[in-house]
Amino acid sequence: MKIRYIPIIIGMIVLFSSGSHALRPADVAPDLLGRVISTGKIFKLNKFAGKINVVTFFSINCKYCKKALPEMAKMEKEFPTAMFIAIYTGKQSIENLKKFLSGLSGHPKMFVYAGSLGVSESPVQKLYGYRGLPHSVVIDTSHHIYKIIPGYKPDDIKTALKELSEK
Repeated sequence: MKIRYIPIIIGMIVLFSSGSHALRPADVAPDLLGRVISTGKIFKLNKFAGKINVVTFFSINCKYCKKALPEMAKMEKEFPTAMFIAIYTGKQSIENLKKFLSGLSGHPKMFVYAGSLGVSESPVQKLYGYRGLPHSVVIDTSHHIYKIIPGYKPDDIKTALKELSEK
C-alpha cells in the first residue's frame, strides 16, 4: 500500500523543484514578440516601457475572450494613457484571426499574433505561465508586473488601472 504513494511523491518533487517559476507581481515583465495584425509589423512589448500596459492573452474559441476583447476597447477610451494589447498565441492563421475580429463588436487597437506554430504550448504561454483564457497582466510604467488577472474580470483590470493612476 505504501508503494502506491511513491510515484505521487516523486511527481511532487519533480513538479516543485523544476526551476521554473511563475510570474509574480513586481517581476520584470518578460518581453513578447509577435506581429501586429493591422500592419504586419514586428511587435515588441518592451518598446512600450514607460506606459501602463494591459496585456490580455486570448483564444478565438473562448466565450469569455469574446466578451473581454470588446470590453478592452471600451477601457481604451476610459483609460487613454494605458496601452491595451490583445495577444493571440493559438494555432489559427492570421486570416482566421482577422475573420474573428470582424465578428466582434470591438477590440483593442493593438492586436498581436504570437501564434504557437503548431506546438501544444506556445513559448509565450510558457513565459507568462497562464493555463486558462482570457488571462490579463497589468504592467506598470517601470515595466514590472503590477497585477495578474486570470479569467474574465474587467472590474479587476479597471481597479488596477485606477490604483496605478493614483501612484
